[in-house]
Amino acid sequence: MTNALHRETSPYLRQHADNPVDWWPWSPDALQEARSRNVPILLSIGYSACHWCHVMAHECFENAAIAATMNRDFVNIKVDREERPELDRIYQLAHNALTGRGGGWPLTVFLTPEDLLPFFAGTYFPPTPRHGLHSFPQVLDGIARHYRERRDDIDAQNARLQAFLDEQSATNASGEPSMQPVNAALNTLANAFDPIHGGHRGGPKFPHATELALWLAAIESDGGPEAAISHPDAAVIVQTTLDAMADRGLRDHLGGGFFRYCVDDDWTIPHFEKMLYDNAQLLPVYAEAALSLDRPDWLETVAGTLDFLEDDLCAADGGFMCALDADSPGGEGAYYVWTPSQIAAVLTDAQAAEFGIAYGLDGPANFEDKAWHLIRQHSSGTSRRGDGNGLKDTPASSIWRGVKSNRTMLSDSRTRLLAARRQRPAPGLDDKVLTGWNALTIAGLARTARALRRIAIRPSDRSALDQSVIPDSVAIEGLADRAQRLADRALDLVYTQAWREGRLFSDMNGRFPGYLDDYAFLLDAIAEQLQQRWSVRDAEWAQMLADGLIERFGDSVVGGFWFTAHDHERLPQRPKPWNDESTPSGNAVAIRALTALGHLFGQTRWLDAAESALRAASGTLSSHPHAAASLLLALHRWLEPARQIVVRAADASAFDDWQALAARAGTPRENWFFVPDAVNLPGVLASTRSAPDGHAYVCERGTCSPGLGTVDELLAYVGSHDR
Repeated sequence: MTNALHRETSPYLRQHADNPVDWWPWSPDALQEARSRNVPILLSIGYSACHWCHVMAHECFENAAIAATMNRDFVNIKVDREERPELDRIYQLAHNALTGRGGGWPLTVFLTPEDLLPFFAGTYFPPTPRHGLHSFPQVLDGIARHYRERRDDIDAQNARLQAFLDEQSATNASGEPSMQPVNAALNTLANAFDPIHGGHRGGPKFPHATELALWLAAIESDGGPEAAISHPDAAVIVQTTLDAMADRGLRDHLGGGFFRYCVDDDWTIPHFEKMLYDNAQLLPVYAEAALSLDRPDWLETVAGTLDFLEDDLCAADGGFMCALDADSPGGEGAYYVWTPSQIAAVLTDAQAAEFGIAYGLDGPANFEDKAWHLIRQHSSGTSRRGDGNGLKDTPASSIWRGVKSNRTMLSDSRTRLLAARRQRPAPGLDDKVLTGWNALTIAGLARTARALRRIAIRPSDRSALDQSVIPDSVAIEGLADRAQRLADRALDLVYTQAWREGRLFSDMNGRFPGYLDDYAFLLDAIAEQLQQRWSVRDAEWAQMLADGLIERFGDSVVGGFWFTAHDHERLPQRPKPWNDESTPSGNAVAIRALTALGHLFGQTRWLDAAESALRAASGTLSSHPHAAASLLLALHRWLEPARQIVVRAADASAFDDWQALAARAGTPRENWFFVPDAVNLPGVLASTRSAPDGHAYVCERGTCSPGLGTVDELLAYVGSHDR
């Protein structure tokens, strides 16, 4: 049999189209069906790369007897959390309130059909009792009986839950924005730092890209005393963590890119799904850290992540798809792990011996005691590493155990093994192309391209580094061009497919209206892209997006932005997210983008909205700022706005010297824009104009300098006006 999911576009929903369960997608018809039958809604939320979602599907949803109970006593709704993130946010929060535990996927919640409030929640349930869990049939029978016999109790509990959800959405604006929460958060995060393995102490180990970006800002901060971010261990924390993630099991050493997280405390074995949003965020972190900390050896990781994005997640039309599954036909991780005999079947004896030493196959099996997940081996720690008794200095680059002179052989071995791996049954691909995740990727690619161009042109002290691992300037420029090309193609696709009649949709099919994250992430991506190359289309688009963001999502009473638009369907809660999750807080990114573009275009309305949002975030900033790294970055940029350097010239060739200067001398607190004379600019930029060879204008807080006609004049002006 098939159910209503066979008409859906989500690969995750289509995976359940042949279940004997009579699944519905979330829709008015499904909700009305439950109300008409007066039965609870069984809501199951998951996503295609989720291992335990697949386990529960095979064990329960493909079981005819269990499906018959589900169909008799419930209206069953299946949701892809990536298509309907607002539903996932609401019901994960409700799960936490009902159980006192964090949620996850699959999320299994039972709703009363009238108010859509959950009266029971859990995650994975097995088909028979085990591991201290009730069986799913026991849960189904108990819930159906409770719904029939205890409606008064359910209604009373729902009233308490609704009050809790309402309280979680409430915000109160207070206080002047200050840097105090930033430095408090850094101290908290430093106390949680694992000095031996990097990242947070304990396992599982997640990459926490937004926290790494905050630590990088602490390294790069050069603002005035009132707006400086600082911590004495910032560089140690960044280098230790980035080295560990690049060297150990979080990274795919053959195909490039990063897995979602590691299940242990030393980055050995990952949960093998590979998500677009993780790689989109980690890519610029490695590129910018390579620039800030003079670590060009990290460009190997940058190049590999670009390979993964282009080879495995980039669709033919230029959009980026969501994820590769944790599972493949051979089981979780089977696509990625090796045995020595499999290695020997692909490589020569000499190659196999060298590769085994380099990637740990000469030691005990690390995956289920029978296979090896590849981890790069070293003779000593990397960067400044800890030994449990504090931090110490070790060489600035990774020194491979016994293989430093054989990198060509290892490179050839990786190429051969990757080709062999691609002959294995591959993990499932979630080919959805989502606006917000693509916007994250576009912004990451643009930042990466800018960092790479600065690395290519700046001299580097490479005396302590293995010269053979460092690309030359031409190769680095090639990486930058590649990153920019991918960003341009993806942005063009979003414009043609997701931007329709002045409104943004969250998918390329125009099925789902855009959420806060879609608008905010795309606005930020365009702000980054405009620094790479000026586009009249994108500049005008950014202005429409900024206005739409404020009008559709803004809280005009308290400030900040709701996750759903004002005309979204009515649900038990309307989230207003401040904390980072696997992706940055939409409020934080909105504040940052509105601040940058508000100063660029002289739009005080956008700046006012950003300030109101920061005031509305005061509760989060005072109580748990360490959970809101993106919000702290936005706060920093509000208090210390980036200097805008706008170069005007008659034609593109006149920009060459200025662009070289931006690459050589630009700093993280400067945004450079190269705008042809023919373009009419709004706001404070309207008076900028060029001489035949170009003029530069330094604009800060609504005021622009006189036109500066030479590179030397610009350098002198900036030097005399540094804070």
